[in-house]
Amino acid sequence: NGGKGYWMITTESISFSFDLSAVGRSFNLNQKGLVYPQGYSINQSTNQAFYFIEDIYLGNVRISKGDWVLAFNNKTLVGARQWDGGFTDIPAMGNDEMLNLYDYCKFGSSVRFEIHQNGTGKVFQVVDTTPLWTNNAIFNVDRLTALEIPSETTISSVYPNPFNPITNITFGIE
Repeated sequence: NGGKGYWMITTESISFSFDLSAVGRSFNLNQKGLVYPQGYSINQSTNQAFYFIEDIYLGNVRISKGDWVLAFNNKTLVGARQWDGGFTDIPAMGNDEMLNLYDYCKFGSSVRFEIHQNGTGKVFQVVDTTPLWTNNAIFNVDRLTALEIPSETTISSVYPNPFNPITNITFGIE
């Protein structure tokens, strides 16, 4: 199936072979390639890593199938995947010296994850740390917790005059 396959990490030399004599050329119409939510864009890179995440909790509730998991390097979207259950793989593209990938991940970048809830439109930010980005890496992450990003803040009062040496500011965040 398109988008499905096997990954192998080994610390020793191995020999692998299979018989291709009976295999013909096939074409998969369901293969989607790099996908992302509407209103965003991601450029494909030859440098990339994958974060296989087992569980994500929005506070105390598990993320739902169909919610988007977005990967950012600073403020640049570098990967996205719709949640499909345990061990969903989230790609994170790296800078491979192409002009349109300048702000993408480099060795040691800290990848930040956001969850965009499909049904409500709410945005959550993962508060746990994840492994630093390395090209061609596969990371297994057990559990992440995300908290809602406030959609607005309010400033209710500023006194005395904000140009005084000391000012009190009262504000609110949902």
